[in-house]
Amino acid sequence: MPEKSKKPIQQEFETNAITACYIKYKLSDFKKLNIKSELKQWMELLNDDSCSYPTYLDSQYQEHDLKFKALQGEDISDKFVYVIPHYFKKAKFSIDEGVTNKHIVWLAPTLGELLEQKPMSCIVDNDLEEEFSFWELDSSELTNAEVSFYHGKKFKFSCELEAINEGKFTEIISKL
Repeated sequence: MPEKSKKPIQQEFETNAITACYIKYKLSDFKKLNIKSELKQWMELLNDDSCSYPTYLDSQYQEHDLKFKALQGEDISDKFVYVIPHYFKKAKFSIDEGVTNKHIVWLAPTLGELLEQKPMSCIVDNDLEEEFSFWELDSSELTNAEVSFYHGKKFKFSCELEAINEGKFTEIISKL
């Protein structure tokens, strides 16, 4: 576990950000997908229906050892395959409230439970029962779009989105 930082927690900070969405399939349905049409859908969802989150991993909040918990999302089940199209970027964020070690980071529902980068949804002050959102101020350095596959909470495979074809899809299915 990282040592607590002695630097103050800044209201404006730079960290990695992840833009992502997820799609879940019953395992039996996933194995029967027409990968060409699904790939188009995954790209559309990533471009049109995704959210961007600062990541807890390597952020100032991890440096200060702020506690985190996942926002109540759906129950993640071994009956499903979770497909997560995503990309990363460097971004500058701001939060309206001064954060202290008594605040708690709430992770994005489902994505925060699955992804090791722990996408952050908001910061909560339990004493005041207030929630503070992150505001993205600036971003740069996009990475290529990737897609990660989970069977329940178990990570199985990740690759660039554009690299997926019938052969790669057969490889992914074999890992489930």
